Amino acid sequence: MHLPVLLNELLNIVQPQPGMVVIDATYGGGGHAAAIARLVGEQGKVIGIDQDPQVAKSQPAEPNISLVQANFADIGQIAQEWNLDQLDLIIADLGFSSIQLDDPKRGFSFQTEGPLDMRLNQAQGRTAAELIKQAEAAELERMLRTYAELVPKLARQLTKLIVQARAQAAITTTEQLAAIARQIFAKYPFAKKENKYLAQVFQGFRLAVNQELEALNKFLPQALALLKPGGKLAVISFHSLEDRLVKRFFQQESRDCLCPPNYPVCRCGHQAQLQVLTKKAIQPTAAEIMQNSRARSARLRVAKKR
Repeated sequence: MHLPVLLNELLNIVQPQPGMVVIDATYGGGGHAAAIARLVGEQGKVIGIDQDPQVAKSQPAEPNISLVQANFADIGQIAQEWNLDQLDLIIADLGFSSIQLDDPKRGFSFQTEGPLDMRLNQAQGRTAAELIKQAEAAELERMLRTYAELVPKLARQLTKLIVQARAQAAITTTEQLAAIARQIFAKYPFAKKENKYLAQVFQGFRLAVNQELEALNKFLPQALALLKPGGKLAVISFHSLEDRLVKRFFQQESRDCLCPPNYPVCRCGHQAQLQVLTKKAIQPTAAEIMQNSRARSARLRVAKKR
């Protein structure tokens, strides 16, 4: 069962009101959208965006929710097609729904055997298996360092093993990739935290396959442009790479000048457009983590357009 993370915290800070127009840019299991849809009522509207065709074709949880199959990086185009601007609220939960994670055919988890796919939209793009087969060794190492956040030594060693393994046979399943990664981690003192490092490896390839960080970088400025004054942007991230991007964007857009500190006068002309409402990222309570262990790494940041 999919449980929306940080739901109460989100609702408390964004405070949906009757009649509001809202975009849930990453609809997923629909938990956040459903709760917001009930609060904005019949006069309100929630547009749910998801690039997974199965999600976009599902039955909305509430009658005032409309679903669109698309990448949230294209939120500006979607809003234009729906004649939407001056939005009251935009939310984005950057995690995966439990339905996706628990489906072995999607290839997201090292804990279940399945094809090494990892695409959010299985109708387009390269699978993780294809990426591993086609990428040069230098590119594989870069992905493991950048997206999986492995230290250089581990990234190099794991890249070497992957290249050796794919020369013998195609790496096409989650179990094959996990078995290769385990050869590295078993040698180190942190072997007891093997699952953490395996999760990082799978995270790295998933981010690369779906270009998730690049999509987030495209999404944030478009979302800001679509909000009306007083409108709010809320983002829930699940790892430091995403959270860092959101934090930096909020910090940048809440400042009037972005010039280097040694400039005597401002030359950039930048004006603050956001007021950050969360000085620190909001984290789930111990009670929520006990109910839903996948919520443990969630971080919520919210800002309001000036």
